[in-house]
Amino acid sequence: MLSKRIRAAVIASGHYRVLDRSKADHTPPYRHLNFKACIFDWARKRGSKLVLVTWVQKESRMRLMVNVALIDTAEPGNEIAGGSVDL
Repeated sequence: MLSKRIRAAVIASGHYRVLDRSKADHTPPYRHLNFKACIFDWARKRGSKLVLVTWVQKESRMRLMVNVALIDTAEPGNEIAGGSVDL
């Protein structure tokens, strides 16, 4: 799965700490995936300064676009870096 590969690459870089969801994150109102803004609150509470957000768009029957954005948790509107890849 792509998310496992990205996670492994981020960990292997040695520059970042990867946060894991706890059992509390699986029940409302603490599900960090319910709203995009909630992920920043979730990450801030765990001491994170940056969040890597990923999403996939289906461009056609044969083409997917994988997008990533590195976002500052202090200023969620401030995308530090980002990009996309067509598969």
